Amino acid sequence: MLISSVAIAQSSEGSIYGRGKPGDKITITSIENGATRQITVDANGTYTAAKLQPGSYRVEGGGITRDVNVSIGSGTAVDLGGDTVARVVVQVAAA
Repeated sequence: MLISSVAIAQSSEGSIYGRGKPGDKITITSIENGATRQITVDANGTYTAAKLQPGSYRVEGGGITRDVNVSIGSGTAVDLGGDTVARVVVQVAAA
């Protein structure tokens, strides 16, 4: 009788994702070892850096800097000033 076992892989990596201005360069630097990765915000204003080792990272882009932690098997959202829409409401009182 043959018995097969199934190994379920668990990710040992995480990711950083978010929004920025289309075309901006995003630099992700490991605070622990200084390794860097640079990616470009896509035309939709989003970016993703996958396969990052768990740890502390500095994310820079569009003149904004954020320090974040990446955990095993999860994504960390970092907004770097993508398209923001301000809404102004003007109310006029009747005289």
